Amino acid sequence: MKPVFIPHPKIKWEWLSTHAEVMYLEQHLDKVNWHTIAENPNAMPLIVEHFEEKLERFDWYYLLQHPSIMSILNKPHLVRLCEHELDPYDLSANPNAVPFLETHLESIEWFSLSRNPNAVSLLEQHPDKIDWDTLCRNPNAGILLEQHSDKIDLSGVCSNPCPEAMTLLSRNIDSIDIRWDELSGNPNALPLLERRIHKIDWENASRNVGILPFLEKHLDKVIWELVCCNGEDTTQ
Repeated sequence: MKPVFIPHPKIKWEWLSTHAEVMYLEQHLDKVNWHTIAENPNAMPLIVEHFEEKLERFDWYYLLQHPSIMSILNKPHLVRLCEHELDPYDLSANPNAVPFLETHLESIEWFSLSRNPNAVSLLEQHPDKIDWDTLCRNPNAGILLEQHSDKIDLSGVCSNPCPEAMTLLSRNIDSIDIRWDELSGNPNALPLLERRIHKIDWENASRNVGILPFLEKHLDKVIWELVCCNGEDTTQ
């Protein structure tokens, strides 16, 4: 038996609709905010159930980013209803929308897809469509970057934590294209930072939770206000 939800009269339904469980919202459909419910990761069953009648009220910016977007996209009759709302840029950025995009290439915005961590296999099939500057920042694109190193922007790859990016940067460690400010904030860049300590951006390094043992060896350079804000316990 589902629990009975008796809402307080001062509840802000535009906020509650963004996170409440479906079993509570479905008891008060007249109060649900159908615009903000698109932000609710739990609400897709309710969204699908009332899709046709509430279609124009959803916040499609958030709905296209929803982790359960395939609950809509795998139903052709729902796709036909909302075709005009399927913004290619937002849809292509959603890691969970890739199965739909694989069979609907006309719905892809390739710049946006190039940063999608789940789209690497699809991008491999269409290398001529890739935005390489954007792909450089894709954490799952390491092998693809390695295979096309001639297209790589070293400044863009500096924030990419994947092992292949670190290898590529290591081979070009003295390149003027390396952005040491971004590299200093990369949690996997410690071997490179140790080789070129004089180039470290200590502001970004102080925020980098991946290099705390290294920071302990350079306490005179650490910006303590930033270390204290990085969420890690440095007192152990």
